[in-house]
Amino acid sequence: MTTYQEILETLQAQLQLNIELLNLAKEKTQILKENDTSRLMAVSQQEERLVRSVIDAEKKRGKLVAKLNWGKDKLENLVEMSLKDAPELSREIQMTGEQLKAVLEELELINNLNDKIIGFVLDQIEFTKNVLLSDDSPTTYKKSKGNYASEAQRLDKKLFEDKF
Repeated sequence: MTTYQEILETLQAQLQLNIELLNLAKEKTQILKENDTSRLMAVSQQEERLVRSVIDAEKKRGKLVAKLNWGKDKLENLVEMSLKDAPELSREIQMTGEQLKAVLEELELINNLNDKIIGFVLDQIEFTKNVLLSDDSPTTYKKSKGNYASEAQRLDKKLFEDKF
């Protein structure tokens, strides 16, 4: 098997792994919307395993490209070099690389959406926590004990009593 064949196989493996990550990211979006934490944990574990596999495949591809000893690691350069050395694989390498690029772009968009959803949920949790656990008492603008109406007066009770 030539180095270009190994690179093609590695690119195909990376494509398949990233398609699986993309499917998990889409599933994660739905899980976040449904607020299903147990499914979220399971998907996150699957995602972590896939990411490790993607990293391993990327390292392998990097070593194979280094083995060619031409020092450039971009798809365009790889296609250009394969045209010279292995023209029969050149088109397949190019197509696989383009598919991989498209999947990675879509994965980035979905991951950014998921990140925004998680940020929104965390903001809601922080807000709720602050409201429920606040030691600050609400204020009133009523005139009492010689104070002016514009001056805030603290109530002696929490917003939510612990007596319930």
